[in-house]
Amino acid sequence: MVIDLTHDGANNPSDLDVDTKDHEPVMIRSQKVYTSKVGDNDQNEAEIAEKDSKGIENEANSGEMNAEYEFYKGDPSLPVFQSGLLKGLGTDEIATILIKGSVTNSRVATRVPTDIDTNVAFIVDTSKILDKEDMKCDDLGAWLCTGSKKMKYLMVPSGKVTKVEKREVSDEQCSEYIIQRQFFTNKSMPSLRKTIVTAREEESTIMKDLVFIQYIFGEGEQEVNVQLHGNAKSSRCGPFKRTMKSTINLIKDQIETLPARETVHKVIKDRGGIMKVESSGEVPRNRNQVYNIAKEVKKQTTSTSICNDDPMLQVLVKAKEEQQSRSEDIFIREIPLFPEPIIFLATQQ
Repeated sequence: MVIDLTHDGANNPSDLDVDTKDHEPVMIRSQKVYTSKVGDNDQNEAEIAEKDSKGIENEANSGEMNAEYEFYKGDPSLPVFQSGLLKGLGTDEIATILIKGSVTNSRVATRVPTDIDTNVAFIVDTSKILDKEDMKCDDLGAWLCTGSKKMKYLMVPSGKVTKVEKREVSDEQCSEYIIQRQFFTNKSMPSLRKTIVTAREEESTIMKDLVFIQYIFGEGEQEVNVQLHGNAKSSRCGPFKRTMKSTINLIKDQIETLPARETVHKVIKDRGGIMKVESSGEVPRNRNQVYNIAKEVKKQTTSTSICNDDPMLQVLVKAKEEQQSRSEDIFIREIPLFPEPIIFLATQQ
């Protein structure tokens, strides 16, 4: 059962007109969050997860047959990991969850959180969304990245996850991971902060499926009044909401064979129809956006055809692409062109 704290007498527990004698235990939650029953199997999974990972809180009560989990705004695809936090959750706890996956499925979100207006944190399974970059599209307008921090963690054969200094030499039997925290400030509401935490194996550039995301309202929970895009020339353009990368890819797949209008309808159909759309980022913003993407695709196609005819240009393009990746992955190290072209290739051992 949930008690609405917006009730005038909610500040005084004795004023609540609730008889708890013959009722299940009361859970006091935020007005924006709802609860749903979870059966015995999920409770057992939660108990196992708690034993595997010290410090990971689970909602299952060992003295009861059922547990209650929160769904954000009643959406079963958005179970809340924690709510009401005014500070960022500790990295050690997050790292254990992301590396080991030690969290029950009942507490893992299967879609991108959108339209957030409370202090809340989620664990999101990015294997359930079309593109991992879609995590950045939450219908809250533009975000400014204010910093990033990387930390090294080890998982020993026993399953324990610990933080180590990057300069430390680890045991060959230990699995090494990099945990990255990214910090963002909302441009429409600077007091709103977002943290995204990801994990990957140290020797890989591919992040693991589980991602932690947390929202903190520095000036109290409230709805975000999303502002126009910085390049908007008219207020008729409406609030800026970022289009998901998966949506842009769908447009690119269709625009070469379909006109702009039909492309918009095809993308919506591929999303399951307008009634299945859960975020404005899942559909094209307007027909002009489709036209602009078509121009970009045409320009890239022309550039590629030129590149294919010029071996030296191919090497230069490849070298530029490698500069965007990790330094140890770079193969083309140097391309001096005078007095004659020379290409130096090497791998980092």
